[in-house]
Amino acid sequence: MELPVPGKQHMEDFCFDLVEYQIVRNNQVINVAKGLSNDENGKPYVHFFHGVDIVLGDILKSTNEDFTVKRLETDTYHGEPQLTRVYY
Repeated sequence: MELPVPGKQHMEDFCFDLVEYQIVRNNQVINVAKGLSNDENGKPYVHFFHGVDIVLGDILKSTNEDFTVKRLETDTYHGEPQLTRVYY
């Protein structure tokens, strides 16, 4: 999907809604990253900055929820990858 603004600006505009997630792979926390929850047509996802190490099957854990990564998509700005949508 093409973003209307750069990914950094998008995340900064909603900085108070960012949630810290542990990224768990093979029962080990491999990284911690802040993400922004949203949904599209009733399908929930979390936006992360492009380049965060997340793959299908990883588990994302926050203080309020845990979920398994089911699908990944890249959002761009002027054709440049900016954000990764992590569907669960």
